[in-house]
Amino acid sequence: IYDRMGFDLTAATGHARSLGFDEARLDVDGRRAVATIRFRVLDDAGAVSGTGEKILLLRGLQPYDEARVDAFIARFVERMERAGTRGDQE
Repeated sequence: IYDRMGFDLTAATGHARSLGFDEARLDVDGRRAVATIRFRVLDDAGAVSGTGEKILLLRGLQPYDEARVDAFIARFVERMERAGTRGDQE
């Protein structure tokens, strides 16, 4: 569930054109977790003109089950191949 997002624009060197990834963190507490994604705001020259952070709340987490994950991936790949789309193409 989306919780919040914020920006700290520290310099007005130009128009913000893109975001650069800084870090991601997942803090798990039982079946709940908080995901934090931090990024840089880049201007049109590629200079950092601010920072940002997005917070997501997760619930209903379950223990990792490799067999279920493998089955999920196999179904996903099969659907992509049927649709004529492969995720590894650029």
